[in-house]
This record gives sequence, structure tokens and C-alpha cells, in this order.
Amino acid sequence: MKLCIKLFLLTIIDFIIIWFLVKENDPDPSVSIALVIVIPATILINLGIALALYFIKKEYSKVFAINSFIATIIMYFLFINGIEYSTLISLDHN
Repeated sequence: MKLCIKLFLLTIIDFIIIWFLVKENDPDPSVSIALVIVIPATILINLGIALALYFIKKEYSKVFAINSFIATIIMYFLFINGIEYSTLISLDHN
């Protein structure tokens, strides 16, 4: 498969996984500091996978290296969206 197709499929998978993670954790404004931990963790996990795949299948390591930055952006926006949604829900109940 071409690099763009692999990257697109991996981005869709990342979006689904991150969306379920954020939905399950239901972040509120008090845990917004978790972004300091979650964002670097996302980069490090993907770069760790890229490093492992470099020795196994080099063609996939490039995809995960690029994906580490895409997944970080997705994680940031979904996490912020989860915080805003939680704030809206709590304001509606008050």
C-alpha cells in the first residue's frame, strides 16, 4: 500500500481509539493538566512503535513516525473537546 493510504488508515484507527479513550475518561476542566502527560505519552508511544518496527519492517516505521504527530494533534483536540463537553453538561445541570 502507498504511504498515504497506510497513514490514512492508521489515522482513522487512532481517531477511534482516542475518541473511545476520551469518552471513557470523560475529562472535566480539573484534569486539563493531564494534557501535559497525555500529549507527550502519545508521541512517545508512537515513536516507540516506530522504533520497534524499524528493526522489523522499515516500511511501517515511517508511517508510525509521521503518525506520532498526527495522533498528538488528534489527542489534543479530542481531549479539549471532551473537557468543553463536560463543562457544557455540568452547566446545563446547574
